[in-house]
Amino acid sequence: MMTEAQKTTVYFDGACPLCRREISFYRSCKGASQIDWVDASKANGENFGPDLSRSQAMGKLYVRDKKNRLVSGGEAFTEIWHELSMFKPLAFVFRLPLMRSLLEGAYCLFLKIRPALHKVVLPPDHDPRVP
Repeated sequence: MMTEAQKTTVYFDGACPLCRREISFYRSCKGASQIDWVDASKANGENFGPDLSRSQAMGKLYVRDKKNRLVSGGEAFTEIWHELSMFKPLAFVFRLPLMRSLLEGAYCLFLKIRPALHKVVLPPDHDPRVP
């Protein structure tokens, strides 16, 4: 049995409707129970460790892997995918140097357009607390 210290931990912005939906999907996948999911919008400072602030976790996806290494952005996705059975092949592909760069670039673009996507993807009267 795996202890808490050995689990991969995902830090995500639960106040972001798009992020919340994606994490909700990942949490429904086989292997998700082996990951600690920390909603930065609801967690206190003690949940992040000395090298990650709540504001950082609210602004970008972070993952602490089983070796206690903190990664963010595209690399964080590959760590999540590596833990989820159906995404392991994707993790392998996006750990290759060129693909890692492409994924990081796409994630940085997403971060820039994320606020505008909320308006396009979700209707104006959508309650952001409901996935």
